Amino acid sequence: MGITKVTSDGIYVLNSEPKYGVIRQPLDSFLHPEGERAEVVAYRLKAPFRKSIPEAMKRAHQLIGQPYNYSYILPDTGYYCSEFVYTVFAPDSVFKLNPMTFKNPQTGQFDSTWVAHYQKLGIGIPEGKTGCNPNGMAASDKLERLGEVKLSNVKATN
Repeated sequence: MGITKVTSDGIYVLNSEPKYGVIRQPLDSFLHPEGERAEVVAYRLKAPFRKSIPEAMKRAHQLIGQPYNYSYILPDTGYYCSEFVYTVFAPDSVFKLNPMTFKNPQTGQFDSTWVAHYQKLGIGIPEGKTGCNPNGMAASDKLERLGEVKLSNVKATN
């Protein structure tokens, strides 16, 4: 999850990823992490909310270099992907925080991946704590879905 920045020298994505923390990377690198093809869906703020973009971009640039937040607990040090986007738009109330769940919806149990992750960190699973996630943020009524991003259909337009 990230924020696109179009400049005279290319298209970049500001985002937070586990390996590097908060970074600014070329769109191609974002779409093909580690040489793989990522499925990316683009969203745009609806017109009434676009006035918040310039200040949000300033805040995003100020966070470059911050570490990744592996605990997914607000306000631990660093930023996980959706926390980064939430944070830069927080003063404008673009996105909402919700109770997080780490349980499998089919079984009602914690997935073993989360159990192992939090055991490694030495903390309890933050079930029910306030946070955000890409799917929840994508459901915001302040966004419009543009569609899947493919390099062949990317143009440097605002």
